Amino acid sequence: ARLAALLCLAAACAHALYAEEAGLYDWRVQLVGQVDLSAVNTELRRVYVGSKDGVIASLNNRDGSIAWRRELGSENLNALSACGSGTLSVSADGTHVQLWDSKDGFVLWEKFFPLRARSAAPTWQGVWAICTETAVFVRSKTAVASFSLADGTQQWLAQTSGNATVLGFQLDGSVVRVVSATGGQGGQTVTAYDAADGAVVSTAALPAGLDASASCAVLQHTVACAAGGDLVQAALSGAGDASTVKGGAVAVTYVSPTFVAVARSDSTVLFRDSQAGIAPVKTFGSGPIAFVEADGNVVAAVGGEEALSLQTYAANSDFAAAESERTVHGLTDPAAIFPASKFHPDGKVLVQTVDGSLHLIARSKSDVQWTRPEYLRNIAAVEYADLVADSVLESSKGNFITEAIVRIARQTAKLASLFTPCPQTGRDKFNLHQYIVAATRAGTLAAVDSLSGQIVWNRFVGAAVASASLHVIHADGHSASVFALVATLVNGNSLIELFDPLTGVASQSQSLAAIQAAGVIAGVAGRHSGVLLVLNSDNSVSQFPSTAETVALVQAYVSAHTTVVHGVDRAAGVVAGFHITASKTGLAAAPAWRVALDPAHESIVAVAGRAPLDRTHSVGDILSDHSVLYKYLHPGLLGVATLTHEKESTLTVYVIDTIKGSIIERSAQEHAQGPVSLVHSDNWFAYSFRDRKNRRWQLNVLELFDGAGKPPASGVSAMQRATPIASSKAFVLPHPVTALGVTVTDAGISYRALIAAVPTGRLVAIQERFFDSRRPIGAQTPRTEEQVPYFPLLNASLPLNYNQSLHAIDGVVCAPTDLESTSLVFAHGLDLYLTRVAPSKHFDVLTEDFNRLYLVLAVVVLAVGTYVAAARVQSAQLAQAWQ
Repeated sequence: ARLAALLCLAAACAHALYAEEAGLYDWRVQLVGQVDLSAVNTELRRVYVGSKDGVIASLNNRDGSIAWRRELGSENLNALSACGSGTLSVSADGTHVQLWDSKDGFVLWEKFFPLRARSAAPTWQGVWAICTETAVFVRSKTAVASFSLADGTQQWLAQTSGNATVLGFQLDGSVVRVVSATGGQGGQTVTAYDAADGAVVSTAALPAGLDASASCAVLQHTVACAAGGDLVQAALSGAGDASTVKGGAVAVTYVSPTFVAVARSDSTVLFRDSQAGIAPVKTFGSGPIAFVEADGNVVAAVGGEEALSLQTYAANSDFAAAESERTVHGLTDPAAIFPASKFHPDGKVLVQTVDGSLHLIARSKSDVQWTRPEYLRNIAAVEYADLVADSVLESSKGNFITEAIVRIARQTAKLASLFTPCPQTGRDKFNLHQYIVAATRAGTLAAVDSLSGQIVWNRFVGAAVASASLHVIHADGHSASVFALVATLVNGNSLIELFDPLTGVASQSQSLAAIQAAGVIAGVAGRHSGVLLVLNSDNSVSQFPSTAETVALVQAYVSAHTTVVHGVDRAAGVVAGFHITASKTGLAAAPAWRVALDPAHESIVAVAGRAPLDRTHSVGDILSDHSVLYKYLHPGLLGVATLTHEKESTLTVYVIDTIKGSIIERSAQEHAQGPVSLVHSDNWFAYSFRDRKNRRWQLNVLELFDGAGKPPASGVSAMQRATPIASSKAFVLPHPVTALGVTVTDAGISYRALIAAVPTGRLVAIQERFFDSRRPIGAQTPRTEEQVPYFPLLNASLPLNYNQSLHAIDGVVCAPTDLESTSLVFAHGLDLYLTRVAPSKHFDVLTEDFNRLYLVLAVVVLAVGTYVAAARVQSAQLAQAWQ
């Protein structure tokens, strides 16, 4: 009996997918992230890249596709180089060394430094690993080691004494020179080790004037530092005194063991290293520039207003004139450049531009061979855009002949597409085809096709973004939509832009100083149109769009209604509301309320409001005595989660009424740890965190009710609403959670589901009835309809991505379709993934194996039977009348 029960339980937890369904309703795009390391394998015609996300990937030179990808987790990647037939990576500040098979990405060997090799001290720019024909030399922050290239056997290990830190090293013939310091100015020493056995050959002190915490680079023969606006250099051997160039440097950037770039206030100077020290060879302008040196050539990627210039110089030349110079149009300023093939005149380079894109450029043709959208790795805001319905069909409504001709033409085109498939470009019948509009932290706006995952359009807004939000200004499905981007730039200013989400074309753009809040007044310019209000730092109000018609409409609306816009300042720990007033001179804002937290004690880690498209079908829950427990439905609720700074931190979730500024509910959880994910839907909040005391991950649900009895009166002001009744439950999760989302349907009839991203690569759905805050405890407790008895472990999750693992997911965003049962789910992070979810099953869709022929035959039989029966009844009635 027990075995049968276990088998039934296992069968209930199993989820399957037909092989032909894989990839039919979902897609995945794998990303690499911001590339900062590169290596080349000319035999396989691949380029290997390492990113700031700890990712190593092999890219095909032909099309940029990923041949293999490996994630190192939280380890920072320090070095990546081609060593023999493999690819060497150094990560975790030099303590983790791996040699990868260049073709398939398997680990050939792997070594770890001692634990003492980890240090928080700063280090200088330079190489972390050096490969020879038989050995690999690697440095960490407190040690230098030599490994056999063949099998990774450690040949020798040299550790620094005391609290000394390894700042850099170089291989000089048969000697390995290691620069170490105890911190501060002076005290840097250079120790020479025998490359064969690690024996100390000599020890020398570097000249005074070098700062261990400054911007420095360790070259083949010289150490160069930018300290206090001066350029200081000293011989790596320790001989002689340090030389200083006054006012000669703001920062230094390591290019190669032979070259270093020195940034000045008005230019960038490239220096070449030799035994006599570093000397300037070429002065470039003050614009964005990046350098790379390999195979006896130096390539400079120079940014311009409309194009990017690639200038190639021979490394041993006088740099008077470039050997070749190519102009590549359509690219933004360069952030970094890497070799992608041998550096002959027809070679290829990888260019990472400031907009986050990664381009492979053939220098001989000045042509971009392929582009990877790595800007999508860091998405700040996401919004779905409905496609426009067929304008020809819409315009033909009311004319029977024209409408019939258009419909026949469309059906003929659909029949033809069965034999010659073509991409779908318009709105489909059930609105499953949408554009996913994303604003990235790199400063790029982009739209992704929900059917294919292809980039429809992308555009750089001009600067990197610290935070952003997207707002729907106009969307009716029959005319061009208007979205608004509200972005806070890294320089502290703000950018407001109105644009068409289907084409990316901006209709209005304005740069502002730091703003306090922004919000959309929906329906003020029509049923499907709103106006964006932006509160400036001086309490003035800017509105978008700002035509004469919308200005008049907003003036009338604000004069007749109480209008409050709120904003959240995470850094200051302030949530504030502002009352908008109208006068003859325009709109103005006045502080209405303010919730101030102590940033020295707690920090805001998550904020969640209700999505504009989140609709409620049922206003209450039916209890066991047939009474109704009405939900506390308030579109102005805002959830704010904070974590205290103590070792045993406390997680607090505040539910704030953004109309009157009161905290209507507060929930605290001690011994909590992030990451914290918070979502709000209907009348409930759900948030996940790690319970440090019990060493488990937890999901808490907070639900608000008006109470049982009479339904709440409609049209009641938020200022007069009573305090709600709170109900909460805590559940134990079997896995950590990195991001949470909640499904949204067209009318809110279907059950909602929580979508959780798991670090193991899964995306799971948890149905609403399993995390209901009113799940009864104990068998004797009366249960309402379909309520599941409470059990602490929440293990009822449905995997959504079968065998397509997803890594480093940062956010999950859902959108409704015209099918009430179906919601679109988009997860973004190191991977992009879209799928369809039906929490209440496909109750409004015929299954694939439905016998349509029998349905047609049944309809025909019923029609014929009805006709025959009607004739017989009519005949019988006529005969009866003659009697």
